[in-house]
Amino acid sequence: MRISNGNRKLDKRIGIFNLPTEKTCPGSGFCAKVCYAKKAEKLYPQCLPCREKNYELSMKKGFSKTMAGNIKKMKIGIFRIHESGDFYSQEYLDKWKEIAKTLPEVRFFAYTKSLHLDFSKIPLNLIVIKSFGGRFDWMIDKEKDNHAVILLDGLECPDEYYKCPGKGCGSSCCYCFKNAGQVKVAFHKH
Repeated sequence: MRISNGNRKLDKRIGIFNLPTEKTCPGSGFCAKVCYAKKAEKLYPQCLPCREKNYELSMKKGFSKTMAGNIKKMKIGIFRIHESGDFYSQEYLDKWKEIAKTLPEVRFFAYTKSLHLDFSKIPLNLIVIKSFGGRFDWMIDKEKDNHAVILLDGLECPDEYYKCPGKGCGSSCCYCFKNAGQVKVAFHKH
């Protein structure tokens, strides 16, 4: 099981678990055309096999217990579920609910387009941000749901959204996973 520690935009203290994009993004829409994770899988040859292995492990019965143990052993306080990939089934989503319940001291966050799944009864330490740009956009309630939009080239950030600075996530900016109110965030396409 491969858990990464940060990346160019996420602080090294943030744990990340990734999956392959082609097999695990049932809600993808236009985002598939500009997907940065898909680009990484082509650009870095070691990337896809690692994500494929994570996918295989995520389907196993003991995934929740193993993942929770690894997060605890690594002393991770903030964890991003899926820099690449998404909740591909209800059973898989429920595993993450279980992991978050097991580790109430860890703050989990995830962006998703798998809006056809049941996100009710998620623990308070699991922040789910619904992302526009997929097949189920009509299921996002802009007034109630945590949500994100992608700003394509030339588009300005709407006033009611927090514009992601694109760097320092977890050190200089913690908006997406520390905000006590509704999360409305806009990202520039990268």
